[in-house]
Amino acid sequence: MYVKNIFPFFCCIFLLAMPALHAQSTSFVFKPEADDDATPLPPENSTYKAAYEVYRNLVHARGDNRFPAPRFEMTGRSKKVAEILYNEPLILLEEKAYGICRSFGPDSTNALAQLLAHELTHYYEKHGWNLDFSSSFAASKPIKDSLKVALSLLNETQADYLGGFLAYSAGYDVFEGNSAFLDKVYKTYPLDTLDESTHPNLAKRRAMTKASAEKLAELIEIFETANYLAAIGKYADARAFYKNILKTYQSREIYNNLGVITIFEALTYFNESEVKYRLPLQLDLEPRSSKGSGFADTRNGLLEEAIRYFDSAISLDEDYVPAYLNKACAYTLLEDYERANFYATREAAQRAQNNPAFAKAATDALVLQGIIAARQEDKAKAEAFFGLAIGQGSNLAKYNKKVLLGIDQGETESPFSMSAPEKVDDFDLPLFSRSPFGKQAYTEKVEDKLMFFEFTAPAPKNSKVLISQYNNGERNAFFHITGKGYQGKSGRNIKIGDSLKAVTDAYKEPLRTIELSNGQLLVYNQVIFRIGMGDKVKSWAVYYSSSR
Repeated sequence: MYVKNIFPFFCCIFLLAMPALHAQSTSFVFKPEADDDATPLPPENSTYKAAYEVYRNLVHARGDNRFPAPRFEMTGRSKKVAEILYNEPLILLEEKAYGICRSFGPDSTNALAQLLAHELTHYYEKHGWNLDFSSSFAASKPIKDSLKVALSLLNETQADYLGGFLAYSAGYDVFEGNSAFLDKVYKTYPLDTLDESTHPNLAKRRAMTKASAEKLAELIEIFETANYLAAIGKYADARAFYKNILKTYQSREIYNNLGVITIFEALTYFNESEVKYRLPLQLDLEPRSSKGSGFADTRNGLLEEAIRYFDSAISLDEDYVPAYLNKACAYTLLEDYERANFYATREAAQRAQNNPAFAKAATDALVLQGIIAARQEDKAKAEAFFGLAIGQGSNLAKYNKKVLLGIDQGETESPFSMSAPEKVDDFDLPLFSRSPFGKQAYTEKVEDKLMFFEFTAPAPKNSKVLISQYNNGERNAFFHITGKGYQGKSGRNIKIGDSLKAVTDAYKEPLRTIELSNGQLLVYNQVIFRIGMGDKVKSWAVYYSSSR
C-alpha cells in the first residue's frame, strides 16, 4: 500500500540536574584552576552570535529540561580553549579557539559543534560531580591526585564520544579533522609545556580522540541501522537497536522514537478494519496485518510499553509535545478514550499553543479527536473534528474524512515500480548477503540472537554495508550505503548533492517518507534516499532483506 508519512521522526533532549560542586570546571584540556580574566564578548558581537546559534542547536538537540541549560559566553582570554564551570553553570568558549574552528572552512561549523558538544557532555554526564564525589573518598593526597587524573582522562574520552553523537543528532556532520584540530590547538596554546600528570601531551590526546572517534562511528552506524530498519518495517529489530543505544546515550528523541516504533510493531497485530484511520503519530507508516485479535495480549503489551517510553521522554522535558500526542495515540489503540482525549487536548494541544515549534500538534490533536469519535461511532462529531483540522491544512484529516464517509481514496499503490535492480556501482547486494566479503569494520551484539555488522567498501570506495542479523540468519537486513565523497549515480541517475525535487522527478512518490532530526529518508522499493540540510541528497542505500 502506498503511504506517505507527513510527521517528523525526531525529538530532542535537555539537561541533567547538577548539585553544587567543589570542582569548579572541566576544560578542553581539563585545567581546573579558576581564572579572573574571562571578560565575555558582548551578545551583539557577530562572532558571539554565530557561536551561540550552534550552542543553542546543541542544547535543543540534547532536550533535557530537568535543569536549566548552562549559560554561554565567549571570551578574549587565551588559556583553556573552552570549559564548563559547573557551579554557575557556564560554558566559556575562547575567541581564539573559535578562530581555530573557522580555519577549517566548510567544516568549521562541524568543528565548533564538536567542541561545544564536548563541553556540554561534561555537564550532562555530571563529570564535575564525579570528580568531586570520588576524590572525597581518597585516603591521601597522592591517591586523590591519581584518581583525579584517571577520571579526567575517562571523562575527556566520554565527552569526545558522546559529544560527537550529540553534534550529529543536532544535524551537524561528523567532524573528521580531529587530528588536524588538535595539532592547531597544541600549536596555538602552550599545552605541551604543562604538567603531563594533569594535561595529556599531543600524542596522548590524539590517541584518546582516535579511540572516541571509533566508538562514535559505531554508535552512529547502529543509530542509522535502527532508522533504516524502521523504514522497511522491521520494527522488532529496530526497537532492539534503539534499546542498545539507550545503554550509552539517553535522550527524549531516543525514547520517543522507540515508543513510536513500538506502536508500529503493535499495529502489525491489528486487523486492517481495526485501524482503518491513520493516526497522527510522528511516523505514519500505517502498517497492516491480518493477525487479528487473537494477538490482543501481545499488541496491548506493546502499546503499554510504548507509553512507558513516552513517559521517559516527558520526564526529560515535561513540555515535549510529541510524546503527549503519541501517548494519546497509544491510549486510542487501547480503547482508553478518556485518557486519549485528555493527553490529546489538555496536554498536547494546550502545550502546543505556547510553543510555536510544535504548533502542528494542535491540528493533529483535532485529527485524533475525530478518530476517537469515529471509533465510538459518533460520525457527526468525527466529521466536525476532521473538518476543523482540514481548515487548518491537515492532509491527514482529509484522508480520514474520506475513510469516514466511505469515499474512494483512488490510487494507493506507489506510481513507480522498479524495472531493474538498484545497485551502488555494480555491487550485487543479494549475492553479498549469501556470503559477505570485504573488510569487516564493526561487530556488535545488539541483544540475544541479534547482531550488527558493518563491512566497508565491498566493491566501490566510499560505501559501506550495514547488516542486521537475527538468530544466525533467520531474519536479515542488508543496507548498502553510499558514503561521503561517493561519485557514482543511482539507477535513475541521482547523485550526492542533487535536490529533493530531482529525486521525486526521477522516482516519483516514495512508499513513505521518514523525517529525521537531521534530514529525511525517502523509501522506495529497493532504494532509500537520505535527504540532508537544504533538501539535498546526502546519501542513498540499496536494501535487501532475507529470511530462512
